[in-house]
Amino acid sequence: WYHTSWDTEPPLQAPPGKKLTRTPPPGKEFATDTAACKWGEGFKNGSKELAVKLDQQNVAWGIWPLPAELQKLLQQPKEERNCHVLSFSHFIPRLELMPEK
Repeated sequence: WYHTSWDTEPPLQAPPGKKLTRTPPPGKEFATDTAACKWGEGFKNGSKELAVKLDQQNVAWGIWPLPAELQKLLQQPKEERNCHVLSFSHFIPRLELMPEK
């Protein structure tokens, strides 16, 4: 789960010689996940504790790091694989694909 400590991008800035017409809202104001997701055990959206707990679950579930067999399979061209790989995620896995702040 997202936590601001993982944000390595600089704050959104206008191009040189330009000004932003408005200050971009914080992500929690336009991302529905913040309001829609409820966590038990006293966890709160945006908390470091929640991010660490879900990160630990990824390891416990064997999701991360990817199992060696899956890594090897994914390195093969699609047409050479002996099975299909179905992958989905609610989250964008690459930082550069995340919308600006």
